Amino acid sequence: GGGGNDDAVGTISITTSTREKVRSMEDEAEALSADYMAHARAVHERSHAKLRFAMESRKASEIDLDSVSNGSTQAWYQDLLAWCATQGNESDQRALCDMVQQALSNYYDNRNARSEAAKLEHSLIRRGRLAEFTSVDGLNVALAMRIQQGEADLNLTRDEDRSKCITAVSNLSSRPADREVFENSHCQRCREDWHQKGPVCGHCHLEDTIVKFMKLTNDPELDCVCQSIHNFVQRRLTSTKK
Repeated sequence: GGGGNDDAVGTISITTSTREKVRSMEDEAEALSADYMAHARAVHERSHAKLRFAMESRKASEIDLDSVSNGSTQAWYQDLLAWCATQGNESDQRALCDMVQQALSNYYDNRNARSEAAKLEHSLIRRGRLAEFTSVDGLNVALAMRIQQGEADLNLTRDEDRSKCITAVSNLSSRPADREVFENSHCQRCREDWHQKGPVCGHCHLEDTIVKFMKLTNDPELDCVCQSIHNFVQRRLTSTKK
């Protein structure tokens, strides 16, 4: 009798100890999860604040452009090139074309040396060159063709609008719904390391669109053209003030 009671007491003691350890592990897991989520939400809020600031700055710039556009719905460089073609003198037109051509020539000469830039995942590097031009009108056409080609290369669809993309990012919540968490947790792409096989989640689809617009923004050839146009305007304004 006494030995059996001792065995029973020992079994109860072990069971109680095991339960306490399991409870302690569960409490620790909950604490770790709470700390992780608090950090993740803090990062989200900081990033969201930066995005709001960028959106407000962009809006302010768009308002400034609208104030001098006389109702035009074209991009600033299109308005400027159109003005230069119709109002600028021959010397200004030639100077602008020369500045753009020189900048592009320097870029093409050094393109192979920019191996690190060419490796950037979010840059749009093309093997072909901007269409040749000999006039401001020709530059305007070449620039429009280049932009259209970039959008085609990235397979942009009508539903992939820049403003819609930014709005979608700004609407991401730091406290996602259970359905969104479930979808993300089982995504075959971003949870590939966890061997998940579910449908690609909304975050990954949104990332695809973001990367496309990042590549369109980071186009070295367009940077050369736009920077040259900016330099031309600055030089023109400086000479006018003298």
